[in-house]
Amino acid sequence: MIVLEEKTAPSPTLFVEKRDGRRVVFDVEKIDKALRKAAEKVMDVTPLVEKRLNSLVERIVAEIHSRFPQGVKIYEIQNIVEHELLEAKEYALAEEYITYRTQRDFERSKATDINFSIHKLLNKDQAVVNENANKDSNV
Repeated sequence: MIVLEEKTAPSPTLFVEKRDGRRVVFDVEKIDKALRKAAEKVMDVTPLVEKRLNSLVERIVAEIHSRFPQGVKIYEIQNIVEHELLEAKEYALAEEYITYRTQRDFERSKATDINFSIHKLLNKDQAVVNENANKDSNV
């Protein structure tokens, strides 16, 4: 008996643009992990919940690939995840996911502000060096 293999065209690699400008290969596991962590906080993760999560991840990935075949920015992925959660009426899950994202964005902006200020001090930016007469800029 001859068995013919069905040849499918390999799907092109999708890249994600991170906030710092780096491009990395799209990893569906990150979406899956984020949704599972949110689910564990707001509900018991039963086999039925697992099935719903798998379905959500499939829909999210399909949406990303259809809208952004050339590459996607990280915030666009997050927007699609939020939209799909709300479309599926997974309100508690959406709230947990959005809350976590907001907290991470806040922490990231604080870290950026601190790093920016340190950079200005190290480079002896006059606005920072002269802002307080009690500060020694040579430290």
